[in-house]
Amino acid sequence: MNKSPTIQDVFQTDFNRALSARFAPNEKRRGLVQFCALDAELAKIPYQTSDPLLQRIRTQFWREALFEQEGAGHQLASEMITTFKADQHLLETLEDLIITHEHYHGIEETPTSSLELYCKRQSVLFKLATTYLVGISDQMDPSFYEQCGTAYGSAHFLCINNSQPREVKEEIENVYQQAKSAYAAVMADLASLVPPVRAAVLPLALVPPYLDLFQTSDKVQNQPFDLHPARKAWILWRAARKGF
Repeated sequence: MNKSPTIQDVFQTDFNRALSARFAPNEKRRGLVQFCALDAELAKIPYQTSDPLLQRIRTQFWREALFEQEGAGHQLASEMITTFKADQHLLETLEDLIITHEHYHGIEETPTSSLELYCKRQSVLFKLATTYLVGISDQMDPSFYEQCGTAYGSAHFLCINNSQPREVKEEIENVYQQAKSAYAAVMADLASLVPPVRAAVLPLALVPPYLDLFQTSDKVQNQPFDLHPARKAWILWRAARKGF
């Protein structure tokens, strides 16, 4: 699995989801990683150009490559079409991820807007993963995915963005409480998930330890911090095997 350039890239850009994919059935792992790879490509666009028009043109490339031009010669787009060609509905659902990124083009980047976008991206990724693994996303209340995205996105954001200016940290407690409340809201649903569904939302198992890490870490250092990869692997394994 690690020999694929796409998988290697995702382990660099979204380690948590790349690691979580390893707990899915073998035949589904590549697709889960490809969702993350597309998300990473879309996330690069605002850093490649600050011109809102050029941002939309680059985003439109992905829309056309996936839905109209059979990959348009791009390796990732071609791989995704091959992976999901048997499920046209799922392929079309990728539009949700594109729209999510596109909505923030031209908006000044602030800690608040960055957090909002990050949580919304996570919500869509949770929905895509669930649809791909078990095809039950339409049976889940949309608020479930929104809360999942808020819980995981906020908890992870707290740790990876601890280097924000001090005045921004006045809002940190609100973000912390937001993550706790969202996780509490989905706990009953998470506890009832059968094993095949767990892999789709497995990154949520990292929310409690992320919140604990944030509370106990030396935030005065003003730098990002993260859980140890070995600890992440154990937490994800336990959740995949025994549930949340």
